[in-house]
Parts: sequence; C-alpha cells; structure tokens
Amino acid sequence: MKISILFATLATAALVSAHGHITQITIGGKTFPGNNPYAMFSGNKNPRRIVWDYKDNGPIGSKELQSANIACSRNAKPVESFGKAKAGDEVVFTWSKWSESHRGPTMTYLARIPDGASVTGIDPTTLTFHKIHELGLISSEGPKGRWASDLMRESDNTVRLKIPASVPSGKYVLRHELLALHQAQKGNAQFYPVCANLEIIGASGGELGGEGVKFPGAYKASDPGVDINIHAKALTSYVCFEPPRKKK
Repeated sequence: MKISILFATLATAALVSAHGHITQITIGGKTFPGNNPYAMFSGNKNPRRIVWDYKDNGPIGSKELQSANIACSRNAKPVESFGKAKAGDEVVFTWSKWSESHRGPTMTYLARIPDGASVTGIDPTTLTFHKIHELGLISSEGPKGRWASDLMRESDNTVRLKIPASVPSGKYVLRHELLALHQAQKGNAQFYPVCANLEIIGASGGELGGEGVKFPGAYKASDPGVDINIHAKALTSYVCFEPPRKKK
C-alpha cells in the first residue's frame, strides 16, 4: 500500500512538473489564488478563488478542439466568487513552472455572462468570447525564435495585460490560455485554457466589439496557427487566431 501511494505521488509530481497551471491572478493590484488541480482539497473550498475548478493541468490537444474541454479546461466547473475590476485595470496571470520547450503564444478572452444568470450554472460553450489580448512570435532570433512563452518565463512566469477601457459594466468569464507548439508538427498542439469570474465596472455605453467566437468552434486542427512546425526553420511571422483583439 505504501509503495502504491509513493508511486502515485511520484507520478502526480511528474505530471505537475511537465505542464502548468495558474497559481494566482492579480487584478487591479488585488491577488486571488489559482486552482491547483492536484491539491488534496482543491475543490471549491476557498471563497476568494475566482479560477474555475478543472480536472488536471494536462493539455487539450489538437484532436480535442471540438470538445467542450477547450472552453475552460478538462471537466471545468465554475466557482461562485468574482474578482472586481475596472475597465483599464491591469491583469497579471501567474503560472507555475513552465518548460522552455513548450514555446508558443498566449491569448485572452472575455465573455459576458447574461444578466440574472447564475454563474455556477453557466455552460461556457454557450458563451460568446471576445479576444482582448494576444502575443505570439516576438522575434525570429535564435533557432526557435522568441515567443510569448519565453517572455512569460523571463517575467517570473507572468502574463500581463489590461482590460480594454471600452468594456461595458457586467459580469464576465475571463478565459486565458497558453498554446504549446513543440509537438504541433505531429498533430499535437497543446492548449492550456483556464477560466475565471470577473465583475467589471466599465464604460457607459461601451462594447466589446466584433462578433466574438464560441468554444468549441473558434479553433480547428487545420488552422495555420495550430498545424505548424516550429522546428523546421526559424519562423519570421506567426498569426494568432481570429478574430483579432479589439483595437484601441
């Protein structure tokens, strides 16, 4: 029994170190804890946590892009609490240790929760998400280029962005993801999405802009940003997914 527990613990540790998860989110200077899917009591026990529950920190692969898991991660469940923010506030996502080999872009979306809806009953596949931030290939320097993931690791595993000033007031699902392209040439691009609840005090008469997208539905395995070989040669450009982020 002890041996079995030891092997299970070691296997879990290997999974945690191989991939990553959000350890915390800082919004307008206030920090909220993330969700560690491998913690013993990781369920919705922390009243301050705004990050949704999800099963593990393993990736959603290219073959799963038409699965509901691409919305907010595997078997994701919403939590009750909301982070408070103002339009224009800075949001900082802090990730756990991220492998250098897992190069790729980061994208962030907002989806308005219908007025009067209970967040714990929300199905994220029914929401319309609008991209508010993206960062892909920063430069073609070096054999693999310099990516958003490289900048994240150099910045203490953080991704920084601002909520657009034009976002209207309301309750939202904030969807953030990293995309690892190290095995994309084998048909195994790896998406790491995570969702959180956010209540925004925004602009009167503001709008998110654009038609938005659904998850699943936004990405296809054949998209140029998914079906790509970052090892064959140094890339000079990379197109993040449509729709483009909202223009200022």
